[in-house]
Amino acid sequence: MELQVNDSGAEVVGGFLQAWSAALAARNVDALAGLFDADALFSATAPEPLQGQAPIRAYYKNAPPGLRVQATLVCATQPLPGLVHGIADVAFEAPGGVALRGRLGLSLVLRPQGWRVSAYQLSVRPPP
Repeated sequence: MELQVNDSGAEVVGGFLQAWSAALAARNVDALAGLFDADALFSATAPEPLQGQAPIRAYYKNAPPGLRVQATLVCATQPLPGLVHGIADVAFEAPGGVALRGRLGLSLVLRPQGWRVSAYQLSVRPPP
């Protein structure tokens, strides 16, 4: 299946994926939280959805040391000048062989300080 990717949207989502994976590998929780909008919604492996930078920072602070992510852009669109939607396939790996694969849905909004994630949803896929 080949999906259409809007060049502007792909650039924004690709930039996020690069910054996110680098900050995660460096365990830089301030940089990770800074990628999100002040009232961002975040749904991943936490028991409940999170809202805002402080809970997102705490979530990443509790991530396993050595956690890394590989992300591949699936599609991206820019329906409005200040709004981008994107989907990526992601594979998380931690030392000791712990792995998790899934699909990540993102909405990014343009703020004065740059593009920020307003919605993040990870759908975990079962192992093949």
